[in-house]
Order: sequence, then structure tokens, then C-alpha cells
Amino acid sequence: MDYRDRLQELFQTLHDEEGLTRYRISKRAGISEQRLSNLFSKRSNLSPDSLQRLLDSLGYEMRIEPIADIMQENGTRGTRLVKE
Repeated sequence: MDYRDRLQELFQTLHDEEGLTRYRISKRAGISEQRLSNLFSKRSNLSPDSLQRLLDSLGYEMRIEPIADIMQENGTRGTRLVKE
């Protein structure tokens, strides 16, 4: 699971709980709906600046820290999104 999967889970939660649509999220973050679509279909990535802007617009922040319970089989570390 990479960051795009986690973002998609976050978007689904925000849609279910707050009724936010991709259109509204893209407008808040200043990122086109097409770019979000490409992101979720894993045809593209966001730059760190764009990712931070997107998360800021949703009230989340990006952190890089080791998380023991998300260690993958190959020994790499995972990431998580946290609400500010």
C-alpha cells in the first residue's frame, strides 16, 4: 500500500462523513480533478509540495516516522496521515 492508497481511503472517509466530493477537494487544494483521478489510478504522483497543499486543505499533515505495526514483509517502513 502506498500513499495514494492511503489518500484514497482518506477521501472515502471524508466523502462518507462530510459529503466531500473530488470536485470540492480539488478546488480546495488547487489541484485539478483530472490530476486526482490520475493519482488514484496510479498513473501519476504528486510532488511533495502538492501533496502537502492537498493535505493542508483537508486539515491533515504529512509526517515521516517509523511505525512498528506497519512494517511490511520486506522490512520497509510505512507512513500515515494524521489529523492536525
